[in-house]
Amino acid sequence: MFPPILKTEGFILKAISQEDKEPYIELALDPVTQEFMGKRTEAELQHSLPKVLAIYAKEESDRWHWIWGIYVDEKLAGYLELKDTEHTKEDELEVVYIIHPQFRRTGLMTSVLLFLKSKQVEWERRIIATVKPRHKASLGALEKWGIERKEIVKHDPEDYYKIYLQ
Repeated sequence: MFPPILKTEGFILKAISQEDKEPYIELALDPVTQEFMGKRTEAELQHSLPKVLAIYAKEESDRWHWIWGIYVDEKLAGYLELKDTEHTKEDELEVVYIIHPQFRRTGLMTSVLLFLKSKQVEWERRIIATVKPRHKASLGALEKWGIERKEIVKHDPEDYYKIYLQ
């Protein structure tokens, strides 16, 4: 099922499309993205976008899984997912995101996160994040949202925080 199109003055969240394949791969191959989201090859990424599009094609699912492109001036500036995961409870959604290097440190992700925060009541879901403790930029953006509490989750090869956002 396609996620809703959400428009603000500074960005649009809408379903990522096949036309975005090249900028999506560029974004995913970025060294910072690879460091914090996992290393993937270009060949693996060539196959990942069709998987995203297959999720859209499902009419119904027992799982919440919205996948958006973050667009600024019609350019793919980032990638965002809100989904049920092994980290979430029934009333929670995990947010996962990556931002194109050109849009880092511009306040874009903070704006997107604050927009998502405003939707929690409407969606009847609390949004959580999982973040590696060394990912200072992401932690900084989440702190602007407001962190209620952090739990360390033991995981091999690297532990991470489960962050409960306000």
